[in-house]
Amino acid sequence: CSTVHDFCYAPDFAQALAVASVRDEAYDGFWIAPHSLHGKTMQEIGNEIATLAERETPVKFTVMGKPMLFMLSGYPFLREMIEMLPFWTKDYKVDDSDFCKTFGVEATPSDKALKSLVDFYLGKTKSWDDPAEMYSVEMSGSL
Repeated sequence: CSTVHDFCYAPDFAQALAVASVRDEAYDGFWIAPHSLHGKTMQEIGNEIATLAERETPVKFTVMGKPMLFMLSGYPFLREMIEMLPFWTKDYKVDDSDFCKTFGVEATPSDKALKSLVDFYLGKTKSWDDPAEMYSVEMSGSL
């Protein structure tokens, strides 16, 4: 798949929710949480993950086309994939700079985020990074 995508690392998303829930600047705004992966194809991401997991690269992908999805749409999870098809067949890029500048946070570097996910999957760690330990959330205003 040659389309490029941006992805948010789950602990970064948790941090963004925590920050936005206690900061007055967040009210009445539309915010995009910091994303660790910017402008990479699924092939590039797959290869990075395979390298971290000490697996063979390049990773082989098979893309299920729209006709096959329709044919298999009797299965509920595949029916929902049809709705998401535009997300996977077109570039998906976001601009998280407003959130980062306004709240003074940055996304976890992509190599660290992917390594944490791979280590968790391979059982090398018991959990992903704990956002409470990674970040301090300063409260402003009152709740």
